[in-house]
Amino acid sequence: MIHCCLFMSISCIYSKSEYVIYKLKEMGKVLEKDILQICQKFDRLDAGKNHH
Repeated sequence: MIHCCLFMSISCIYSKSEYVIYKLKEMGKVLEKDILQICQKFDRLDAGKNHH
């Protein structure tokens, strides 16, 4: 989902939320399957596909 990169690189810029998710995964606080379940739930709630 989120790939490791140097955050100083112009070609690889993540939002704060993406960085937080990456760090939580790196620290073992959250699993990829947990993130996928949350994303699936969001997709069901986001019926209009507004992504907000």
